[in-house]
Amino acid sequence: MSQGLKLLVSTAAIVASLCSASHSYGQEVAPVTEDGGEVIVTGTRIKNAGFSAPTPITTVSAADIQARAPSSMADVLASVPSFRMSATAATSGVNSRGGGLISADLRGLNTMGATRTLVLVNGRRFVPSGTEGIVDLKLIPSLLVSQVETITGGASAAWGSDAVAGVVNFILNDKMEGLKGSVQSGISQLGDYSEFRASLAGGIGLLDDKLHLTFGVDYVNQKGVGTQYTRDWGRKEVGLVSNSAFLTNGLPQYTIAANVHPSVMTPGGLIVSGPLRGTAFGPGGTPYRFNYGTLYGATNSSMIGGDGYGNNLSNSTQLVAPYEAKIAMGALSYEFSPALTFFTEVNGATSESSGRSQQARDLGNLTIRVDNAYLPQSVRSAMIANNLTTIAVGRLNNDSGGVQVRSENKTFRIVSGLRGDISGWEWEAYYTYGQNDYSVVTGPNNRITANYLRAIDAVVNPANNAIVCRSSLTAPTNGCKPQNIFGDGSLVVDDYSFGTARFDLTTKQQVASASISGSPFQTWAGDVSIAVGGEYRKESALGTSDALSQQVQANGSIGAFQIGNQLPIVGRYHVWEAFGEVAVPILKDSAFGRSLDLNGAVRRTNYSTSGAVTTWKLGFTYKPISDVMIRATRSRDIRAPNLGELFQAGGSSFINVFDRTLNSSVQTRSVIRGNPNLQPEKADTWTGGFVLSPSFIPGLQVSADYYNIKINSAIGNIPGATAVAQCYAGITQLCQQVVFNTDGSINFTIAQQLNLNVLKTSGVDVEARYDFKVGALPGRFGIRAVGTYVKELVTVDVSGRHDYVGKLSGFNRTVGVPHFAGNFDLSYRSDGFSGGLLTRIVGAGKYDSELVEGAGAANTINKNKVPTYAYLTLTMSQAIRMGNRTMEVFGVINNLLDTDPPFLPSGTLGGANETSTNPAFYDTIGRAFKVGVRFAL
Repeated sequence: MSQGLKLLVSTAAIVASLCSASHSYGQEVAPVTEDGGEVIVTGTRIKNAGFSAPTPITTVSAADIQARAPSSMADVLASVPSFRMSATAATSGVNSRGGGLISADLRGLNTMGATRTLVLVNGRRFVPSGTEGIVDLKLIPSLLVSQVETITGGASAAWGSDAVAGVVNFILNDKMEGLKGSVQSGISQLGDYSEFRASLAGGIGLLDDKLHLTFGVDYVNQKGVGTQYTRDWGRKEVGLVSNSAFLTNGLPQYTIAANVHPSVMTPGGLIVSGPLRGTAFGPGGTPYRFNYGTLYGATNSSMIGGDGYGNNLSNSTQLVAPYEAKIAMGALSYEFSPALTFFTEVNGATSESSGRSQQARDLGNLTIRVDNAYLPQSVRSAMIANNLTTIAVGRLNNDSGGVQVRSENKTFRIVSGLRGDISGWEWEAYYTYGQNDYSVVTGPNNRITANYLRAIDAVVNPANNAIVCRSSLTAPTNGCKPQNIFGDGSLVVDDYSFGTARFDLTTKQQVASASISGSPFQTWAGDVSIAVGGEYRKESALGTSDALSQQVQANGSIGAFQIGNQLPIVGRYHVWEAFGEVAVPILKDSAFGRSLDLNGAVRRTNYSTSGAVTTWKLGFTYKPISDVMIRATRSRDIRAPNLGELFQAGGSSFINVFDRTLNSSVQTRSVIRGNPNLQPEKADTWTGGFVLSPSFIPGLQVSADYYNIKINSAIGNIPGATAVAQCYAGITQLCQQVVFNTDGSINFTIAQQLNLNVLKTSGVDVEARYDFKVGALPGRFGIRAVGTYVKELVTVDVSGRHDYVGKLSGFNRTVGVPHFAGNFDLSYRSDGFSGGLLTRIVGAGKYDSELVEGAGAANTINKNKVPTYAYLTLTMSQAIRMGNRTMEVFGVINNLLDTDPPFLPSGTLGGANETSTNPAFYDTIGRAFKVGVRFAL
């Protein structure tokens, strides 16, 4: 038996034994809307109510959505364990691109460097926000969503590029009758995490229901949460300390510990080398002796203990970035005849997000001369006594503050088309225009690096005894304003050393599509169904930026600001596609089984940038008996490079790397560049599993599906820190990504998009549900279990093979997924009351799968094990009838047990998860409450 089949069978046995009751949310039983109408599941383009597609589907109903009282659709996807929450309000708090985007990441494949989950609304593409193809889930009106379907297998042949990991389809109720609304408010136990949300939706049929109008509006105001110092666990200042002397001191190379502080910088400045090393500057620039902790050295930037409480490098990261969103949608349909209907949908949405990136950090790289005008006299005298002309100073610039980042995201989308029926053949044709305007402003306290270095080189002008920049002595009109770095609070955010980077991007999407579906003939087993169609899509991006962001620096890198530098971008491509799908019944109520259906799909796609490519899918479903269905698919899927990967011109920001020539960690620029010669990624996908619906246990369903995805020529870049380390290790190809100075030290790094990786993942998805009564007790109980076991999540590139499954930290700016993630929900409903206890499980894993617990050797760490975590959510609602009207009062308690997260510091200066934990998996807020009311008229 193959390893994959063994895994499938063993996992299914575990689920069956643990869940004596369960339910597959797949396609086997047609779900119903909250109004009781049947919903057609869209895992296939085939329009045949008797056909079940072989690709697994997970469905979240409107009732499930309401129970969670989500802030956005990303909270809904959290109930599907195969999604990784890699871009949420809790994970985008540090982001020089602005943050605020909430995206879908199926199987964690987006975190490997690109968007590989296709997002649809009513089966149609939604305009992305930005050049990376990200659809911002905040912009979808929640009250109109009747269900969310996730196709958890390759689906490019049916739905197009980007569906490598799968598809998430938000199905809207565009035939709503009446009016309904919801108002809710939330707050954490500590009084922050304040949220207000109001939603209203309605619909009406006119002219004997030939004309139907539907609308929905949402308003969300999430106030965000401060730094981890607002939490008990955060005030422990847990961090990761690197030990470069592990071979001689017998300690681990990495240590996770409390009371971690920087050892090469203080808020008021710290001399980091030479005979005056350890001289720090207090209020007003007064020198004092810095108290070093342990595990420090010339090559280490952090220490345990010592001075610096409150200066843990997580002190600039917001646990949740605040945002405000306004969303509106309207739909209209008019039935000219039973055979012809006109329809249109209009979406408009805006969201604004604000936050902070890291404060400017000088890791001992500031050079101060003996004649500096602000240098305390006692230090100047000590320099003269020690024959020093310069000192090296490190500074944590709290006084200039975490760099302010504000983003605004505006989307407009209209879909118009016709659909009808010709002799039993259903057809549809539509046109979509979408435009997204995204802007990010980084400042006004964003350091202009070259200006700042001139400003801190301050001297006394002998002509008038005024303090000026040294550069102004020879260029009096250069505008330089001197800065004093000695003492916390001495810096002034002026218009010379600081400024604002701005990037404005307009992305446009146009889609024209036509398709037809029907049955040309029958076999002995039933109708043969086909669907064919064609599509044209055009996408473009036009981005502009400020002059300083485009400025070429003396070292050849681009951008004058410390962070947020973006070059203008101009790019477009168009795509012609033709597709077809067929379903062929082979068996029907025969001696060999109840049914056997074959399913195939093919799509020919021609990209203006990379030429033609073919995707396809083959699968079957087989029911040997009514209670059992077996299904399997094999597909070839693709993901074409997005606009950013193709056309990004080369913005840059600072990263931290270890410079072997200087024998220390240094801050350098990383220049990011697109590549117009990229080719599409190609993925081979297998899925196979079964569905059990035992007739002797009514209400019970169980499914388990194995998946295996291998992506060749995966698009990505090698992070600068990895490129430097691997270059030093002898991988000469990566030395091309590092630009060295003449003395061998590092100048800057280049991160260009390349078809350089192989990306593989495999595992098993299980879903189960059981709905039942208990004796004479009123009401009904429900048990739902959904789980994903990931066997591997592997990248293979020039630096080697790396398996990120089980990695639960953001160490080295790479991310992974847990081996197991799941949800177990217990619910009860009776006489207008419903309640639920929802359990979200993050399985055990490691801090980093490539580190080992130990000491005295490379890649050792003191703590590498992370236990299983479970978070409980309590939901309750009570319907109140007022005549023929209904109102529902509801409440939600998230993180019911107030469980603190595990300590998983990223160890990366400026990293997106720069906290003591990983908010992609673990709750950082603590116990939080939501209350609200729903009404229907």
